Amino acid sequence: MERPRRAPRYIPFQKPSIPEDKKKKEDKKEEIKKDKKVETKEEKKEKFDKNKEKISSTEASILKFAEKLMKKGSINIQELYWLSVNKLKLNAYEISQAIYQLITKNYIAKKTIITDDNILESDKRKKIAVYISNFPGTTLKEIQNQLNITPQQAAYHLKMLEDFDYIKKSKVNLKIWYFASKINPEYHESIIFLKNQDIFAVLELILLNPKSELITLSTKAPALSAKMFNDIITKLKELDLIIEIKGKKTKRYEGNIKKLGPLFEILKIPKSKLDQYKITT
Repeated sequence: MERPRRAPRYIPFQKPSIPEDKKKKEDKKEEIKKDKKVETKEEKKEKFDKNKEKISSTEASILKFAEKLMKKGSINIQELYWLSVNKLKLNAYEISQAIYQLITKNYIAKKTIITDDNILESDKRKKIAVYISNFPGTTLKEIQNQLNITPQQAAYHLKMLEDFDYIKKSKVNLKIWYFASKINPEYHESIIFLKNQDIFAVLELILLNPKSELITLSTKAPALSAKMFNDIITKLKELDLIIEIKGKKTKRYEGNIKKLGPLFEILKIPKSKLDQYKITT
């Protein structure tokens, strides 16, 4: 005999249970919402000031001086620097460093005080930019000697030109060298080494005597020792300025025209010389 089926037991609706870890997160969110208050302008300003980096006494003096000057009208970084030098009893180098730190720490808005439009308004800065463009691969010492400016002034203006991408610098042989930004960095090291007259003279020998043997080339450079001559050849190969052609017994060399063309254009080698080297730019 078939057993009668039981009627389904009534189960009242129950809210799905929340996993313990999820519940803790939701409780925490609720607590944050309750504790959160609407910040007033004063509270926001106080919070912003606390988050700002601390400044030195020199930076504080210059900032206060800048705020005073700004009440009379807008000023640029150059004016702030010179007015600070004249009015404040501070070292010129300390002032330039302090202004740079105030820019870095966002106390002075660099782009609103000095822009691409007025960065070359300074005569000294413009002279430096033109000099670097005409003589790529120059140093701080060379700039200060040639343009008759102090190391502090040169360093300050170089930093400004670098910040606005007018110039670039490269570190080679533990020295800093400056170039116009338009020059491809892959040429920086070659330009620096070709400033050496002995290195350029060896390269010129190879260009005027293509596919010559090393012994033949070395006899045409009697002023150089055998070791120095070989070191220069090795460096020119490293810089990819010359190509080595290996024979059965000897090695011959010729200029790497593809790389030397644009490089000599940067160095502004006269056309008469380029014709001798059989290089077109």
